[in-house]
Amino acid sequence: MSSLRVGCDLCEVAAMEQMLAGRDGAVERLFDPEERHYAMARTQPAQHLAGVFAAKEALAKALRTPGVLGTYHREVVVAHLEEGSPVLRLSDTLQATLRHLGLRVVDCSISHDGGYAMATVLVEVANVASAARCCDRCLLTLESLKAQGITDVFIRVEHADGTPRYLCPVCVRGW
Repeated sequence: MSSLRVGCDLCEVAAMEQMLAGRDGAVERLFDPEERHYAMARTQPAQHLAGVFAAKEALAKALRTPGVLGTYHREVVVAHLEEGSPVLRLSDTLQATLRHLGLRVVDCSISHDGGYAMATVLVEVANVASAARCCDRCLLTLESLKAQGITDVFIRVEHADGTPRYLCPVCVRGW
């Protein structure tokens, strides 16, 4: 059994219009060449860039795992199928990380209305109940942390009844 998470983001089209008008290279830094090409081929490029930006932000929110995306604008490309539906294409590194965490991107939707673009991303969380985790909220399995060579940084804490447990660095910091 698995569960689902949803992430949603809203982006103002005017912000993308300003970015397109600027000459500071922000568009090149934030968007993949494929994303830029797709947007520039449309009558309202800023509207499409706003949708792409919102989709990447929605993915970050759906993952709910700090630091997984890193520089997500480089790790995720928002591509479009022939009929126009958006699809998230993840880098091999990000794909492997998500697999390790038991996460899978299921779907993405982008909508535009007036001066805003909105995106929603659905992520499936595999049931990792059988895998040892540092706490019931943590998605990091002890096996995945061991594979990354960071099990030696677990912090020992005690329950009220005196039984010990170990928390990973992410849970200790309260993320």
